Amino acid sequence: MTKSKQAVEFFRSGMNCAQSVLLAFADELKLNRQTALRIAAGFGGGMGKLQGTCGAVTGAYMVLGLYRGNAAGDNRKLMEGSYDLVRQYSTQFSKEFGSTSCMDLVRVDMKTPEGNERFKSENIKEEICCRVVERSVEILESLILPAKS
Repeated sequence: MTKSKQAVEFFRSGMNCAQSVLLAFADELKLNRQTALRIAAGFGGGMGKLQGTCGAVTGAYMVLGLYRGNAAGDNRKLMEGSYDLVRQYSTQFSKEFGSTSCMDLVRVDMKTPEGNERFKSENIKEEICCRVVERSVEILESLILPAKS
């Protein structure tokens, strides 16, 4: 199963969008599954359902940071490499979806009972969010895999 399909399955099974994206790369990044789930727990729904930056996007940023991040805090080249990948990812994601904002993507206010009802009744999780999670992972792979070769 591809990482993108795996992420969608994680999402459908009840994990949030950020958890689903991060978890799809956890083994490769040598990140414990429980740790990955805990790190990304608050990032779903645009960070705590505040509907800011989409959780699939923040999950991707976490993957990029773990993949190319600066653990020592003093390696400017690694830090800039990580920033560059985040910018590339964001550009590609925004080009495809028009925004990295959860609110812009789902177009309902999940902070209200009415918005939550619309989210469910219009099947937004399946119709929009699953596609966003899937494409998030595919975009990540397109950026990371060439760098590995």
